[in-house]
Amino acid sequence: MTFFSFKKYGGLLALTILAIFVASGSVLLMGQAIRSLINEGISTQTPADFDGHVFSLWALVLLMSGASFIRLTTTSTLGERLMMDLKSTLFDHVQSLDFSFFEQNRTGDLLTRFTKDTSDLQAYITTVLPLTLRNLVLLLGALLMLILTSALLSLLTLLLIPLVLVPLMFLGKRLKGLSKRVQDNQGTLTSFMEESFASIETAKLFAHTPFTCRKHRTLLEETYKLTQERNFTRAVLVLLVITLVFSGVCFILWFGGHSVLSHTLSSGELTSFIFYAVIVAGTANSLSESAGDYYQARAALSRLEGLKEFLPQVQSGTQTPLNEGQALSLHNVSFGYSPDHVILRNLSFEFKPGEKIALVGPSGAGKSTLFKLLLRFYDPTSGQIFLGSTNLKEFDLEALRRIISCVPQSPYIFAASVEENIGYANPSASFDAIVSAAKSADAHEFISALPNGYKTILGERGVNLSGGQRQRLALARALLRNPQILLLDEATNALDAESEHRIDETFKNVFRAKTTLTIAHRLSTVRDADRILVMDKGEIQAMGTHESLLHSSDLYKRLAELQFFHSNK
Repeated sequence: MTFFSFKKYGGLLALTILAIFVASGSVLLMGQAIRSLINEGISTQTPADFDGHVFSLWALVLLMSGASFIRLTTTSTLGERLMMDLKSTLFDHVQSLDFSFFEQNRTGDLLTRFTKDTSDLQAYITTVLPLTLRNLVLLLGALLMLILTSALLSLLTLLLIPLVLVPLMFLGKRLKGLSKRVQDNQGTLTSFMEESFASIETAKLFAHTPFTCRKHRTLLEETYKLTQERNFTRAVLVLLVITLVFSGVCFILWFGGHSVLSHTLSSGELTSFIFYAVIVAGTANSLSESAGDYYQARAALSRLEGLKEFLPQVQSGTQTPLNEGQALSLHNVSFGYSPDHVILRNLSFEFKPGEKIALVGPSGAGKSTLFKLLLRFYDPTSGQIFLGSTNLKEFDLEALRRIISCVPQSPYIFAASVEENIGYANPSASFDAIVSAAKSADAHEFISALPNGYKTILGERGVNLSGGQRQRLALARALLRNPQILLLDEATNALDAESEHRIDETFKNVFRAKTTLTIAHRLSTVRDADRILVMDKGEIQAMGTHESLLHSSDLYKRLAELQFFHSNK
């Protein structure tokens, strides 16, 4: 995968390079125009000849200005288009990655790569890189003109170049490492800030705010120190280059002045030589400053390219699931997040179409992990899962997830309108369908009481709603999709008994022919289930109805006594 390609912008790139060469060439020709003006225009003492030389110099100024205008417009356009390609490709790549990627990488660091790193790279491509190319052309062209003007002075100039390159190479390597560390620290800082804002309620609950502020200040100090060290290194680099380059110019000026006094060099040639020597000095100075931007851009690109190392482990198939109800079956399924952390062990079970299954068990039994396998957030370490007679791996991922809805224990609510939050499950759904889903989820009443009803903009993560209201919106979202299989991860634990009863009635009517799997912590849920699976340590310990399990499973009886009965007193 490549983030962007210059190939499709070949015409724009060619025009940019042409403009750079024309602008640089016109600057180089100015030195010859100045020499002719001094040696011929002034010495002839003819106003017409003098005016002609001045006009030639002015024409070069206009040519340089026009070419610079074209360079600026084409490079900005090219840079913006390349960055659009990069951000789009990068975003698409990250979106294609597995659930595990987002569990292992902090959101703040990802945001830093998408904002700060791409901005650094864009600034380099749009501004610094064209100027660097221009300065290189000017530097090489000026060196050539120096040789043509005076071979002796040119030799002295060339001897000074290593004095500039040595600090550039030595300090440049250090600058690259510091730039990478600064950007890594900024990613850590952004991650911390994102997490602190998301957990503000918890921080205030535990009076943790002073500690959070101190840690933020510590991270700021670390980033500040690294940034200062990077900036100081860059300043030292520029200091050395400026000192060495312009000391060399002064030496050449001294040597050339004595050559004029001894009549071995004309005034026009010395002026022209100084003009080119100043160009060499100026471009060398600019290149030394550009080196800092180059290493910073390299560090940014390195962090962006690091994302390419992550590839989807869950591959999409090509088949489309049938719309009719099909059995969902597990055959010797085992799974672990790592080889030494096995969660599920040799599960074999069949969920029949229209069956209502309750999953119970202690925390860590593997219930939520089983849901992740059914949604193909992960694939089994061993064993197979089938829908009908087809392995889940054979189905197109998006098509598979269109027939499965999951309502998590803590559903995500977008900072958008109620209508948009419910309609997220089916963007083409009509407003009437959204209202119908809300009514089925017992959400219509509280939505209607909001300031703007279904048009009300909810706070980030639904912060203005209660836990029960968030769950009802998530249920409405799932109902709108009308899936074959519904997964409920303690999806009604924040509801009152009356709301839960109404929603249960909806499930009985709407999902009569649908398969429903519920992670249950309430007695009412397990009593209504067709079958109950008792899980412990990644295995199915028992299965049956509520009444049968009370007599046949000691684990279920203990869970019922501690959890179900106590929670319903």
